Amino acid sequence: MKLATNIEKVPTISESFKSTGAFKEDGYKSKEIADAIVYMICKDNMPVRCVEEEGFRGMLNKCVPHFKIPCRTKITTMIEDKYRQCVETVNAMLSAVPDVAFTCDAVTVPNSSRSFLTVTAHFVYKESLNTIRLNSTRMDQMLRNKKILTVL
Repeated sequence: MKLATNIEKVPTISESFKSTGAFKEDGYKSKEIADAIVYMICKDNMPVRCVEEEGFRGMLNKCVPHFKIPCRTKITTMIEDKYRQCVETVNAMLSAVPDVAFTCDAVTVPNSSRSFLTVTAHFVYKESLNTIRLNSTRMDQMLRNKKILTVL
């Protein structure tokens, strides 16, 4: 006769308390989930108000019931902080390279009539070729406002 050996490991009391604390406002799990929300909003070009939508809140409450969903003003602040971090990183990278090549391209979105004027920097950093889009401006807005494209 063979005995079942599929016994799940039961967490210790200290592991349980540590796990519960992870979902407090300053806990590491709460930070990870909030960062994932910021990434999703930026990557998928979603409105910040999506964190207030019933479906989104319901899904997160089902998946992570102990997580307190940040309000849209908190998410906005987190996005602004992430933007500042990215700008600092790009500035540090660009200040460490001797040469930078810039390209200016007109780009039309597929299946659309929207066109953009885009400025991109190309450079070698730590033996790797890097490309960073510095600015994109819709052409129709640029022409309507007689706006000059600015870089950095």
